[in-house]
Amino acid sequence: MSTASGSSGPAGALPAVSVDGDPDELLGTAEVASPFAYGSVASFSSALSQGRIPELAELETLERRAGSRGGARKKWRRATVVAARERGVLPLTSAQRCARA
Repeated sequence: MSTASGSSGPAGALPAVSVDGDPDELLGTAEVASPFAYGSVASFSSALSQGRIPELAELETLERRAGSRGGARKKWRRATVVAARERGVLPLTSAQRCARA
């Protein structure tokens, strides 16, 4: 389950995130990239910046941590991300590809 704390840990390590959860929970880029078959935060961020995920172009919020030297973290509600997934905007997971076959 997600902690909605953003990406922490080694670069490229994505957290395990379930699409079943609080629909109002805010998910960061690592949490969004993980369950939707992006291999890394960088590949998700690239797709987002290139406009390939138009449903997520609008952020739900930018979150700044007190005492943090980094920039604000992008956040989306889980319901927004799941809705984008259901409309086929985000890549399918391997399990979803098998279910459709």
